[in-house]
Amino acid sequence: DETTCQMTENSIISCDLMACDEKEGYCNTEGGGGVCELRELEVDDEEEGDDGVNATAIATACNTSNDCFPTMRDRIPLNQDVIGVGSCGCYSDSKIDPFDECQGEPDTTCATASC
Repeated sequence: DETTCQMTENSIISCDLMACDEKEGYCNTEGGGGVCELRELEVDDEEEGDDGVNATAIATACNTSNDCFPTMRDRIPLNQDVIGVGSCGCYSDSKIDPFDECQGEPDTTCATASC
């Protein structure tokens, strides 16, 4: 949820470290190869259903749900369109196919959030 980002006086983005705590990564194997996706943790007395968490999903490969984990994006490229979620957004990353948050850009043109 990108609403957890806050700009400080020094224009450094600060993230809410617990923003991804209510989410889990899992391996969706529908239609062939597995892709890590993010979903809300099931809570007693709440309805199951798709709440749109994957609307800005980042595709990372997986074989099983053990390959996937929720993480907060703390780096974004400055010189190109951002793929998936922006700074401080949650997504499901993969242990076997990790997402390059800088999208190929060097550290000098990849902003880092203070998380």
